[in-house]
Amino acid sequence: MDYLYFDIECCDGNHICSFGYVLADEKFCIARKDDILMDPQMPFKLGRDNFDPSVKLAYTEDEFRRHAPFKEVYPKIHELLSAPERRLFGHSVASDIKYLNTACERYGLPKIDIIAYDTQKIYKQVARDKDMSKLESIMEKLSVDISHLAEHKSCDDAEMTMLAVKAMCDRNSCSVEQLLSAHVNCVVDREKMAIAELDSKVNKAIKNLKRYYKESRDWERFRLSDGFKLLYADKLERLTEYIFRAGYALTVNGTRFDYYVADNKTADDEIPEEVKIIGTSEFLKMIDVQITDDGELKVGDDDGSANAFKRFFEQAATCSDKKIAHCKNRR
Repeated sequence: MDYLYFDIECCDGNHICSFGYVLADEKFCIARKDDILMDPQMPFKLGRDNFDPSVKLAYTEDEFRRHAPFKEVYPKIHELLSAPERRLFGHSVASDIKYLNTACERYGLPKIDIIAYDTQKIYKQVARDKDMSKLESIMEKLSVDISHLAEHKSCDDAEMTMLAVKAMCDRNSCSVEQLLSAHVNCVVDREKMAIAELDSKVNKAIKNLKRYYKESRDWERFRLSDGFKLLYADKLERLTEYIFRAGYALTVNGTRFDYYVADNKTADDEIPEEVKIIGTSEFLKMIDVQITDDGELKVGDDDGSANAFKRFFEQAATCSDKKIAHCKNRR
């Protein structure tokens, strides 16, 4: 068994310009380290107009342009990520897999079936720190010296990812395999990627709905289980709309919510004690929606307006009472 840690940089937050990796054994001895550069065949846009870019890559644009595009290096990347008896690691690895999928779609290449461990998720569980996300910050927390490594250089970021795993193993006096066995839910695979894609669509819907329901930040909130999302994948955006119309709000991965909707009432996340876990039927009843025999969504009161307005004014009254109480307290 060997272990491949990888990282990707993009020219514009979406199109790959480098694939860096470190190949090591179970003792973290590096067998190979390389940065595969490529011409993204897209403009480099690393910051807003008239502002200094927030991301500074390790190579110049000219250097990237001198290399072949993704389709030419795809066989090598595919081989690296598909080798037998190999564990894959990445930091916030779902983003890297998304970039690879985007490149494969763009050039008409088969997507690489990747199963990788997310070191960001592992660290959050090990350290019980929900807010820590940046790799450099985690290095500091773990007291790892990275003075010899360059930020946003793919192969160096890949090495940082390896060093994060090594530090966590050292702190817990365990092997890599023991660490992974303790954090099996930190794997990102095809199913997790499908959920991430659904989450992205729902987040966009939520953002648009918040423009119309400005008081929704004070409403009671739902959070949906991954199982529910996959089961109703083709209905999520419409369900999101019905949630807001019924006077509730929705969070995708937020930590503040009142109801957790679990398929078959089974929670697949760690749910705070104060949160009520509900099943699909109770959830649909709360937002006044039914699923017909042919799988279509039907709002209880024709267009759902009756319950929606009732719930809306109930929430508005609650918000108003809170504001009045706040003003009285200030006096």
